[in-house]
Amino acid sequence: MTQRTVERLPGSYTRPPGSTPRPTERGSLVLARAVWIAAIFLALVGAASGIARAVFVDDLVTRVEPMRTRILAAADRPDPFASRRAAELEVVDGRFANNRMTTLVHVVGGSLFLLLAPFQFSRRIRGTYLAFHRWSGRFLVATGILMAIAGLYFGLFMPYGGLGEALAISGAGGLFLFAIVRAFLAIRQKDIARHRVWMTRAFGVGIGITVVRFAAGLFDFWLTPQGFTPATIFVFSLWTGFGLSVTVTELWFAHTRRNEQSFAG
Repeated sequence: MTQRTVERLPGSYTRPPGSTPRPTERGSLVLARAVWIAAIFLALVGAASGIARAVFVDDLVTRVEPMRTRILAAADRPDPFASRRAAELEVVDGRFANNRMTTLVHVVGGSLFLLLAPFQFSRRIRGTYLAFHRWSGRFLVATGILMAIAGLYFGLFMPYGGLGEALAISGAGGLFLFAIVRAFLAIRQKDIARHRVWMTRAFGVGIGITVVRFAAGLFDFWLTPQGFTPATIFVFSLWTGFGLSVTVTELWFAHTRRNEQSFAG
């Protein structure tokens, strides 16, 4: 039986030098690359969105609105709530404009987390720049906690989508904080494998905000003409986006655990 060393994320394995990959190994490597390319893409989009909100704290959604209007018009998708759209935009942008410091902590912290977190999973960086890996990890933990607390403030104390938003944000934010703390405690105990598992879960929740934004665009296009209000669509998007992101992360763990057992045989 060939012994394999698992030293990266769950499901990662080191094939003996010079050996030929099995077909299942090739497929797993292709899937792994696809998953991480998708994750990095979502992280970059999420970071860009956060930076945009930091630059246009007062009126980001209002600035984007003309593009939405053109898309709906071109597709002949009427908005039954068009007459009160300006008021909706004022509410959405207003809660950020009226809480500028909390907004900046949330969006700048979130952008930094999404931009730096992928580097933490690089074996090459860990092996070559271990000090950078450790210090950036500490920075990410602190930044992630502050970012999540700021997000919970908006979701719990001024939810645009009411109770549905409050529950979704408390669930996602609570899971993110729990994962970050568990990851930190694990590395303090020198449990590297468990540390990476919980950091991956935190990253999965983090990129969930980008999935939320994509879901919001699709739901807006599909459900607005059917009479669903913006607040309802926002709540649907939160539950769908974070739910998908968390589910895919756990499915990835399940898939890679099966591969570890298969490749170790």
